[in-house]
Amino acid sequence: MNEPVLGRLSNLFLNGLYFWVGFVMLVLVKIKHNLRGYTSPKPFSVTEVDRCINYDLLTVEEWLGYLTEYTGIPDYLTGRRVLELGPGSDLGVGLILLSEGAQQYNAVDANNLVASVPADFYRTLFTRLKSKGDVSALESELDLLNKGMPVRLNYVSRDDFDLVAALGERRVDIIFSQAAFEHFEDINKTIEQLTRVASEDAVVVMTVDLQTHSRWIRETDPNNIYRFPFWLYRLFHFPGIPNRVRPQEYRVAFERNGWTNIAIYPLTTLSEERLRATQPHLFGPFRDEQSDMEYLTMLLCARRSTLLKHPPY
Repeated sequence: MNEPVLGRLSNLFLNGLYFWVGFVMLVLVKIKHNLRGYTSPKPFSVTEVDRCINYDLLTVEEWLGYLTEYTGIPDYLTGRRVLELGPGSDLGVGLILLSEGAQQYNAVDANNLVASVPADFYRTLFTRLKSKGDVSALESELDLLNKGMPVRLNYVSRDDFDLVAALGERRVDIIFSQAAFEHFEDINKTIEQLTRVASEDAVVVMTVDLQTHSRWIRETDPNNIYRFPFWLYRLFHFPGIPNRVRPQEYRVAFERNGWTNIAIYPLTTLSEERLRATQPHLFGPFRDEQSDMEYLTMLLCARRSTLLKHPPY
């Protein structure tokens, strides 16, 4: 048997193995969610205070870099109202954005993980932020939020993730999202609501993790979740399971809801060799070039069009 034939057989075996390992992971993740619910958006606990703070600081640094590159304005954040979708385990990002000059920070999540943040987290964060200036105003904002009287720091948790109801009369100028959009079941609904709460010149800066989320299989077969037919993937559905929406689908959804200047960039990609070895073994709709299966994580930036008063449905 010659080497090319052996290579093809080896590839068939590996792809078959990845399918069944991925299937087992779907079963285990479904069971875990049913038993424990959604516990953490990060691969580490909020009790790892320094690690969480470093993550928040890096997230803000990256967002502001993307924002500057997209708008061409270095201090675009200053004086603007921010909305973060799915802040996760703490409000460190919000406090950091306020310290960087944001006028107001709003956050909406479907799971109230913020309620279990250890007090030491905020004490440590404020200590680190003191190197940039007085933090008494930030401490006051956190205290007001805890008393149910938010002013500049606003956090709302709703099971239905209704952004319009969560924000009320508040409007936002910048929308940030860090690896949250891939967990939204109906991205069109979410984007339609973003349009309703956004100011006329609002900007979106969001990163999307398009990969398999299960820890081990993510490293060895990042596109594993795309191997399964729709009916099978739905069988193991739970709130927050990756929605398998691909880059061009995000573009179409934002365009449909009246957003323009849409820019999509891959942040991490699958090598051509691994793409060639795995893409023919994905479920049918994910085999074509328009699916951009080399994209593992991506950045999307967009601006709300002032020419459209309502989404063009």
